[in-house]
Amino acid sequence: MKKYLLLIIFCTAGNFIMASPKSNLFTKTTASDPVKKIVKAIAKSNVYDLSATNNIAPPNSPQNLRYEKLLNIASVEKLTELATKNKNAVVRLYAYKALINKIKNIPKEMVDQFNNDTSIINTINGNTAGQVPLNSIAKGFLY
Repeated sequence: MKKYLLLIIFCTAGNFIMASPKSNLFTKTTASDPVKKIVKAIAKSNVYDLSATNNIAPPNSPQNLRYEKLLNIASVEKLTELATKNKNAVVRLYAYKALINKIKNIPKEMVDQFNNDTSIINTINGNTAGQVPLNSIAKGFLY
């Protein structure tokens, strides 16, 4: 009788553990979440590519390809979260650009946030590298 009771307890405990919200069995991991993978790659590169916007180079640079994937894969909600809360300024800028391309009507609070964001970001424009404030690039997305 004790054996059956222990067996029932172990089976029941296992089901509770598997169904717990912190269990990774029912959630996507970073490796299987394409948006997280793209964001991680953008952050690792940590450079905003101006080449495609200035027609200096073809828009197939690694960062621009990542941006296109982000634009196509990420939901509006995920882009909003990335644009407003991500610690990496380049990720925030690419997410903001993608969000503008997806919904057009950006909330005024978010526009103000980007207009006031003076974080310095690394840029590349053809073969020229530089550093500029984030807001100087973000303002150009709306006009």
